[in-house]
Amino acid sequence: MTERLQKNVTLPHGVGLAVSTIIGSGLLGLPGLAIGQAGAYTALTGWALTLLLSVPLMLIFMRLTRLVQDAGGLARYAALAFGPAFGSAASLLIAATFALCIPAGTTMGAAYLQEIFHLPAWTVLPIVLGLLGISTLVNIAGAKPSRVVNTVAVLALVLLILAFVALNLPSVARGAAAVAEVAQGAVPIPLTGLWSASALLFWAFLGWENLSFGSEEYQDQPGFVSRVFLLGFVVVGVLYAALALVSTGAALSGKAIGGVTGLLRLVDGQPLRPVIVALIAVVVVANVNAWVFAASRLYFAAGRNGDLPAFLGRLDRRGIPVASLLLLFVLYAALAAAIAFEALPLVTALTVANQNFILLYAGAIATFVAVDKSASGRVIAAASAASCVFLLSGFGAWLAVPVLIGAIGYLKHRLAHRAAAPERAAS
Repeated sequence: MTERLQKNVTLPHGVGLAVSTIIGSGLLGLPGLAIGQAGAYTALTGWALTLLLSVPLMLIFMRLTRLVQDAGGLARYAALAFGPAFGSAASLLIAATFALCIPAGTTMGAAYLQEIFHLPAWTVLPIVLGLLGISTLVNIAGAKPSRVVNTVAVLALVLLILAFVALNLPSVARGAAAVAEVAQGAVPIPLTGLWSASALLFWAFLGWENLSFGSEEYQDQPGFVSRVFLLGFVVVGVLYAALALVSTGAALSGKAIGGVTGLLRLVDGQPLRPVIVALIAVVVVANVNAWVFAASRLYFAAGRNGDLPAFLGRLDRRGIPVASLLLLFVLYAALAAAIAFEALPLVTALTVANQNFILLYAGAIATFVAVDKSASGRVIAAASAASCVFLLSGFGAWLAVPVLIGAIGYLKHRLAHRAAAPERAAS
């Protein structure tokens, strides 16, 4: 009998997973990085554009998840639309991308913690391994501990953004004035700078596809999937808009917000700084926990479907994919070490992971077009396709990496299918 995950995800847990997945390690660093790369006005426009570009992509994943709740997520959707060989190609590409992006993103989060706690540089790798180890253990412990972590994280995020806004009201006002200046066309926005800012900020919006991998555990309630996605998007959008205003206003006021800790410099010397640091730590842990949750469900489904070794497709007696969680921790640790010792540069890991996700989004759009024939679906697909073309336009030879991984998955399935043909004919 095919093993199925238990339906333990409630609405608050689902929304908490959504917010914790999207907002994490880039929370305080990306605003300053985008401003340093493209300038304050262009970065502000990039925030608005990236939020806008993410709307149709979010809607696509929402509709696909509503259609089929399966831990295979995108791979399962590709298989339904184009056949099992394409599902295997998508499964292998997603598996490789998650194995890379999770240690890379966790390294960013660990670097924040290392700097804000004034620890030696060598402690980044132990922090990475600690974060990944804690998240793995929380997920092995079951749904309740994970639910608590993500609920606390949403509260921490709201308090964190409120603290930054309350302590930097002049910057918020200056940021709002910058919005008006851009809207009136008073400031030129170069297209090249806008692309570079948007491609960087797109990292802050990765994760909507992750909700599909946990959808097999969603409770059977009318409208449940839509509420998880839409409520999550509203919370993420409001929090990021507040960050964009604070960072833009601070930069235009001459304050330094670059580097790993970014906006944290705006609260240096404030009595609330220790509280804010603690909130940041909670957010980083919850973000890692949410990604570890999604990846384990993906590997479980790939093992269950034969795209990865079969032992990964087994659950323990409580319905937890322990084998997937443990194998993934080994992969995370190996890649985190490669990043720490610069055998794999962090920038390269982030670049490859980012473009792989965008290419996967392009595949999700094609899948969506194949299964949703409605007029609104066509509009959403066209807008999403324009987003992907814009974001992919700046990537070069690195695009060969996801194409090769997908081709390996496709050929693996075709060869296995061909080898099994005589057995099927004999029976």
